[in-house]
Amino acid sequence: MKEHIGKLASLNVLVVEDDKFQRLALIQLLKRIGIQNIVPAEDGQQAIEKTKQQVFDVILCDLSMPNMDGLALIHQLGDNNFMGSILLCSAMDESLLRSSTSMAKELKINVLGAMCKPVEPVKLLRNLLKYFDVKQRSTDRNFSFELTSADLDAAFTNQQIVPYFQPQVFLKTGELLGYEALVRWKHPTYGLIPPDSFITLAEKSEQIIELTEIVFRQSIEQLNLLPEALSAVKLAINVSPKNLENDVVQAMILNLDKKLNSNKKQKITIEVTEQSAIKSMSSALEILSRFRMHGFNISIDDFGTGYSTMEQISQLPYNELKIDRSFVSKMDTDTNALIIVESCIRLAKRLKLKTIAEGVENSRQWHLLKRLGCDYCQGYYIAKPEPIERLPLVINSWKKTYQEEINERALEDVQAIELLSSEPVQVLSPQI
Repeated sequence: MKEHIGKLASLNVLVVEDDKFQRLALIQLLKRIGIQNIVPAEDGQQAIEKTKQQVFDVILCDLSMPNMDGLALIHQLGDNNFMGSILLCSAMDESLLRSSTSMAKELKINVLGAMCKPVEPVKLLRNLLKYFDVKQRSTDRNFSFELTSADLDAAFTNQQIVPYFQPQVFLKTGELLGYEALVRWKHPTYGLIPPDSFITLAEKSEQIIELTEIVFRQSIEQLNLLPEALSAVKLAINVSPKNLENDVVQAMILNLDKKLNSNKKQKITIEVTEQSAIKSMSSALEILSRFRMHGFNISIDDFGTGYSTMEQISQLPYNELKIDRSFVSKMDTDTNALIIVESCIRLAKRLKLKTIAEGVENSRQWHLLKRLGCDYCQGYYIAKPEPIERLPLVINSWKKTYQEEINERALEDVQAIELLSSEPVQVLSPQI
């Protein structure tokens, strides 16, 4: 986030707070961290009028206000298709902040965070800096165009379906573990389209088998071309329970692994998404057990957000648990999210499952996960998903970032020791 600090001055911020003292205090805090374009509003109704006159990047919103309160304001912003972000701040119970955050997200409003009063300057800065990360990734969602099965057929024919790879690393050492393959559609008109915009279409039009085959085939083939230092040992690919229940999909995955990955250069992990329910426990046990027998890892994806029950987790042959980004990305600012992440890690350890956290966006989250004993992680802090040709650059950049982090921590330790000693201390920077 450090690279975004200089951009704060460009933000247009609306401060919605009925208490005059609190409103002035927030404005002063914003000015101290470099924000210049600040507009005040005393309640929700006044805020709505301001949004009709000016475009705001961020709205700082109190909840308890006269006339139109914060909840009504959020609802109205959703109805008005507000395209900016909101940052909640309130002296009310944390559970109310959480539910208000969830409400805003249901209304498709981006929430940078929720803060208890009095607002701490560091937390305010951290949450505001998230705006630039959100803006950077906004091209990955909110597509308004309509795609058809004919479009998807054309994409198959013209080789527009491609895998992007996001590195996964060991938390303990920072070393490369492997990659998750994430499908993208290079559309000639609409540019790079994320999977959320066409996976449902592929399932409804029964094109999902061909799509799954393309992702598996291209991912294995492309990673096999990487030099040994970058090829790592793990390739993770998402498959829904519905698709795994298809005999054709099962046979296709096993055949591709046998044909293209015969030397087991890539240890393939099938990430079973929680977003659809497992219909038959006996069928799921047979299918997943067969994949395990053939040397695949099985990971439960998006854990904590979907349909999995404790019974399924205890019975099905998973050997990895993936903690959903909705918890990981706010575990450094939301106590409840931190508790949930910690509970997931403890549960996995008791069940002898490896844990991987997705959505790691900063060093604070990295160090929290490391302290909690999480095994692996991925996220924008390490690298965003990239095409195969950019992976050497991405991995080198991550190694540099990790080394700088180690050096910074080592320097802090030296400074602490020197405060207690008259002798200067020399330290050698550890290497990864």
